[in-house]
Amino acid sequence: HSGIWPDDWVESIFVPIYKKGAKTNCSNYKTIALISHASKILLWIINERLKPYIHPQIPEEQAGFMPGKGTRNKS
Repeated sequence: HSGIWPDDWVESIFVPIYKKGAKTNCSNYKTIALISHASKILLWIINERLKPYIHPQIPEEQAGFMPGKGTRNKS
């Protein structure tokens, strides 16, 4: 109940992933962040608990990235 996120849960390792093209061009890479499993689990729990409160606040015009909806569902 301290409200403090452990330091080792905050650290991320950023890994560049080569896509295509010249390997010397930085724009030919995407980056992923590796975080601790404990942090992923806690973030998932927080996300699941917030969904019922957050999803009703998102307007239909912004539903393209909502589960079960897409850009073609727009009326």
